[in-house]
Amino acid sequence: MKMLKQVEISGVFKNKNFLKLWIGQIFSYLGDAIVQIALMAWVINQGGKAGSEMSKILFFFVLPSLLLSPLAGAFSDRFSRKTLMVFSNFFRAGLVLVLPSIIFGKLNFQGSELQILVYIFSFLMGTGSAFFYPAKQSAVPNLVKAEHLQFANALNAGSSTIAILLGAVITGLCINKFGLANSLWVNGIIYLASAGLISLIQINNKNVTSKTTVKTTFFEGRKFLYNYLFTHKNTRRVIIMSVLLTLVTASFFNTLTSASADYYHIGIAGLSKLKLMLGLGMILGTFTVSFAGKYFRNSIILAGSFIAMFLTTATAQMVTSINMAWSWLLLIGIANASITVTIDTILQKITPDRIRGNVFGFRTTLTSLVFLSTTWTMSELAAKTSPFVLFKFVALVSLAIAVGVLLFDKKFRHLLVVTSIGSVFKTLFPIKIEGKEYLSKTGKMILAGNHTGWVDTFILQVACQRPIWYITGPAAFEMPIVRQLVKMCNVIPLQFGKGMTALDAAVNKLNGSEVVCIFPEGKLTTDGALNKFRKGVSYIHKSSKAPIVPFVIEGGFEAWAYNKTFPRFRKIIIQFGQPINMIEEDDKIIADELKSRVQFIKDSLVRREKSLYDKNYYDNMLALMQLRADANAPVKALSIKNKEGWSELSYIELSRQAKNFGNCSYYRVNPFKCKNTSK
Repeated sequence: MKMLKQVEISGVFKNKNFLKLWIGQIFSYLGDAIVQIALMAWVINQGGKAGSEMSKILFFFVLPSLLLSPLAGAFSDRFSRKTLMVFSNFFRAGLVLVLPSIIFGKLNFQGSELQILVYIFSFLMGTGSAFFYPAKQSAVPNLVKAEHLQFANALNAGSSTIAILLGAVITGLCINKFGLANSLWVNGIIYLASAGLISLIQINNKNVTSKTTVKTTFFEGRKFLYNYLFTHKNTRRVIIMSVLLTLVTASFFNTLTSASADYYHIGIAGLSKLKLMLGLGMILGTFTVSFAGKYFRNSIILAGSFIAMFLTTATAQMVTSINMAWSWLLLIGIANASITVTIDTILQKITPDRIRGNVFGFRTTLTSLVFLSTTWTMSELAAKTSPFVLFKFVALVSLAIAVGVLLFDKKFRHLLVVTSIGSVFKTLFPIKIEGKEYLSKTGKMILAGNHTGWVDTFILQVACQRPIWYITGPAAFEMPIVRQLVKMCNVIPLQFGKGMTALDAAVNKLNGSEVVCIFPEGKLTTDGALNKFRKGVSYIHKSSKAPIVPFVIEGGFEAWAYNKTFPRFRKIIIQFGQPINMIEEDDKIIADELKSRVQFIKDSLVRREKSLYDKNYYDNMLALMQLRADANAPVKALSIKNKEGWSELSYIELSRQAKNFGNCSYYRVNPFKCKNTSK
């Protein structure tokens, strides 16, 4: 794992094109930070209120992202992303170089007119940034390999945070030494340096500007984007996650400002120190997530980060000193950066290059809308209520998001079913699990067995330590309670007349090393006996080359049959048999062999249950062997050497093959070829 980290880091830093973009975007973000702080400082010097003017300048700086991001995203897909970034930097450099002569010159602008002019310049500067961001985010996957993407995003996010923090320091030094007007001239040079570096990048744009894309109008591009989002739920979820993160962070930042200025009265210097702590936390978070991604799933990182935000914001009132604020804000910063980097990486990976700019532009529009509306709402609420009430709101929203992320994670849903719902089922229906050693912990696997009643799905999920995909027919959605529980599991719906669609979907899941359960009978039993086994299980076995693990549920029919409204709480046994690998055989032979094994296990369980009450005398070896097989059914009993090597037989399988062999008219090398008369 350590070697993988070293390879990933060295791979990013050896990429000259990415390094040019990385340094160039640092200059770009540094320029944005300097101009914002310089404008805020000038307005405050003119007699404006600190909190109010900071919010107004930030509002006008973000407003273009709301209005122009769709256009900026479309441009980054239709034209050269490098050109857009270079032009954005030249545009902002020109504004900053002209700004001193207008605002600080001998022109006749006074009072409110000067403030309006500052807001206009803030809007224009934000316009340049609005075109820079989607082009940069779309270009990163064109420069680095997929396995390096998360670290590259972490590096970008961390360095942008550093640039913002340095912006505050550099602005203060420049203003003190050169004056406000000259500090903006320095800012213009920084933008030009960013443009020069990015102009040297070589971006692979082969798939970005096709003839079809160039010919489409802006409105046709919008329609294509919305159709794409409508059909790709994972992209929608990531964008929704970005919007929710913006809601939380905007609420937090505004509440922090309100608490600092109005409750603790620490002033601008104290607020800057708090933001420095937060920025350092974000820097730590960007590098923490690049390594955490090697050990944890994205859903765990996201949920854990939101839980961290919940814990910190819920305890805001306990932070009463600067020393306590250090640990508090560092944790908030780490959580926020971890979420941001993870979301950006996921969105870059799952979005095709030809539409990536549009997707990032659309996301920026939504996040900007939420940011602006949240900023306005929080500023209104801050005047009417305690900031700690608002912190509690942020905490509850963070907790709700964390729970939502976990519920969308299939492995967590499996854990939830096994622990919570499984505990209830084990209490109501005492479950005995046998033959768990035949369930593989990794890789593809097919579970196939009898369909006894409404409890089958949940018994299997409790028995198996891995998430299971179920090929489920319409009947499973007829019972209201069962329908809601089934929806919590992974379901491959089977529709009449479209059976192959479900089977192909099951094969795809198996090829992704998943577990698929199929009930070969195709319907619930009406009397507890086995129905005919269909060939669908043979198809997915041969198509995916996944082993079939037979199982038998005994007592499920009596517990909750298909025609019963309410369950009957009783003991249930589920037994797994030895895996079947018969991909070279005919579909019918596979289905018959599977049914033979399931039927034999089922009969064995019935005999074993009956033997507890009826004490019979066994007068021959075969009967005693059968008794032994019933008692120790899934336990391995015998090892046999064949052409492929050593294979092991369980007691129940040894008993079945012995009975089949006894019924054969002559010995065959493959006992499965014998006519099965054991039914």
